[in-house]
Amino acid sequence: MATVQINNVKAADPGLGFTLLIDDNGNPINQTLKIVAKVTDPQGNSFSTTVQINDPVQDLSLNFVVPFGDNEYKAGEFLDYHLEIIIPHDLETKEPISEKGQVVADSGKFLFESNMITSVPSGDMLGPGDLMNSSRFNHVGIMQLDGDFCVYQQFARNGKIKKTDSSNSSGSGDNCSLMVRDGRIFIHNNTDHKDVSASPKDQAISGASMVIFNGEICLLGPQKGSKPKRVKVSPQNL
Repeated sequence: MATVQINNVKAADPGLGFTLLIDDNGNPINQTLKIVAKVTDPQGNSFSTTVQINDPVQDLSLNFVVPFGDNEYKAGEFLDYHLEIIIPHDLETKEPISEKGQVVADSGKFLFESNMITSVPSGDMLGPGDLMNSSRFNHVGIMQLDGDFCVYQQFARNGKIKKTDSSNSSGSGDNCSLMVRDGRIFIHNNTDHKDVSASPKDQAISGASMVIFNGEICLLGPQKGSKPKRVKVSPQNL
């Protein structure tokens, strides 16, 4: 029988962090997992976020940072949290494992947002510091202030968050955006109004959106049934 323990619960604008210790008689549970996190602030406002792990969990310890959408609290306020752990994540018919408690908000900030987008449509953009979720909600992408767009795992393995894919555009300054236009992905320097990196011309897909799939930067065509296609975003493609 699987046992679950929740440790090191902390809050920071705008997320809730905790460590999940979970095992099946000392072994990995080898099951999918869903966590429903609900936070209530001192004013009685409630925010809920769901995190799904769609691959069998092979670690006994997982670190999570989940968004809850409130960035108005003051450091030192108490927040109530309620976590539901569902194993496997499609097992909705049985009572999930739950834990409640209180945490004191820290003054630091997590680089996560609530209601993150899962795609950048044609003609849209991600500005400096903006984030997006992967299509399966197990990776997060950020337009970093060094000019590089990077994809990271949504949760840590062995205490580390792995970078899985990245545009090759580092050193372009702290005012860069990711843009989707003409069926391609561009990293654009907003200061000098120049593109500094792009996906290949011969891999352009008319009307495509940018998505994160399997930890990779991809283009997804607008046609029904289209599959994400991985593209390498590089200065060599300009």
